[in-house]
This record gives sequence, structure tokens and C-alpha cells, in this order.
Amino acid sequence: MALNLTEAQALLWTQRLIALALMQQAGEFLVIRGDFGLGGAWSWRILRQDFQFFPRPMLAVLDTILGGRWFIGVIALQLILGATSLAYPRVPVFVGLLLTHTLICLRWRGTFNGGSDFMTLVVLTALVLAGSFGEGSEVVRLALIYISLHSIASYCIAGAAKVSSASWRSGQALRYFTAYVPAPQLARLMTGVILLFECSFPLAVSRPEVCVFYIGLGLCFHIGNAWVLGLNRFILPWGATYPALLFLSQWAPAG
Repeated sequence: MALNLTEAQALLWTQRLIALALMQQAGEFLVIRGDFGLGGAWSWRILRQDFQFFPRPMLAVLDTILGGRWFIGVIALQLILGATSLAYPRVPVFVGLLLTHTLICLRWRGTFNGGSDFMTLVVLTALVLAGSFGEGSEVVRLALIYISLHSIASYCIAGAAKVSSASWRSGQALRYFTAYVPAPQLARLMTGVILLFECSFPLAVSRPEVCVFYIGLGLCFHIGNAWVLGLNRFILPWGATYPALLFLSQWAPAG
């Protein structure tokens, strides 16, 4: 990725990466679709109990869309739209992706995979707004800033939460989450690196060169989490925020 991303290039890379993220999510859902059936752990018959406050007509609509084969259709549609957006990155396609993603999250009363679903929603919302106003509009730049700020905040908030925890500061929390760091000294060292990375992430937009460094650290961080903790859904949604970060870093004053 070049250090001098234009606004259009940043937007295009963001579109491509979030499309891949949505395709990955849809593909995983299709693999475990058996768990959505009547006897599955995530059957609509169980989850719909939390939707009883909806009016009956609306609940009937949700029963149709989020239960049974219709819901598998929603997932399949997301996969198709994600693939379509790679070749045809237009507003109607991303509106469709925003709709399918929202419906899928709604079925799980908010999100299926926590932060990754929320970041996907943030990026999709920004892309729909940016695309609605067209290339060259100030809204496109604001959309990229919006994505960047959410990315920065996600790392800083996670880092601040860890710093406030004695078990994280001591390195014990890292040893609790994984058996790959058995030595206390190594756990403290790795924890210190993680805390420094997350809490200092706003520096990513100080200069393009610094941003590329943080992007590299971020990719290593998320790939490591996917390998150790199985958090594979976090790689692409956060990766989709990196072009916006690199674009924003170009605004930093020289010197």
C-alpha cells in the first residue's frame, strides 16, 4: 500500500477489505447453519423470546426473515453482495450489505461476534454515506475520518481497560488467556508491548511512515489473536480501517 493514498484509493481499499470481511462472516455462518435449525443451539425459537416486546405484526415479519430458510437466504445474499462489491463497489450494493449485516446482528440481539460486528457496521455506515454523496464530496473525507476515529478509539479503550486491571499489568491475564506464554517474565514483557501498542495508537496518524509501522503491528496483533485465541473475525474489519488511517496520517504537518 502506497504512503500517498488518495481519497479515492483509501475509499476503494476500505470497500474491498470490508467486502472480504463480510464474505468471510457469511461463509462461516453457512458452515454452521445446522445450528440455526429447530434443534440447534442458536435456533430462532430460543432467541425470539427476547423479542416479545415487539408488536405482533413486526414479530411475524422477524419470524419470517430471521427464522428457517429465509435467514439462510439473508446470509447467502450477504456473500453474493460481498463478492459483487469487489467488482462493482456502488452504493446500492453496500446498502444491501448494511441491511443483511444489520439483520444478522439483530438475530443475535445485537452482535454475533461483539467488536468485529460493530466495527463492520461502522465501516459499512461510513461507506454508504460516502457513496451517497459521491467522489470529491467533503462527506467522503468525513467518512474516512469517522472510520479512523473509531479504529483509534477501539485500541485506546482496550488499552486503557487493560492498564486499569492489576492482572493485566502483572502479565497474569495474558497467561490466563493462553498457554503459549508459560514464563511470567515473558508474559509481563509481551503484556507491556501490547499495552504500549494499544495506548499509543493515536500516534498512527502523526505521519504516514509511523502509520505504516502501526498498521504492521496491528496486523501482527490481530493475526496473533486469531492464531492463539481464535479471533479470526477481527482481522479484516480492523484491516478495513487502516486505509482511512493512512489517508488521515497524510494530513499531519511536516517536521
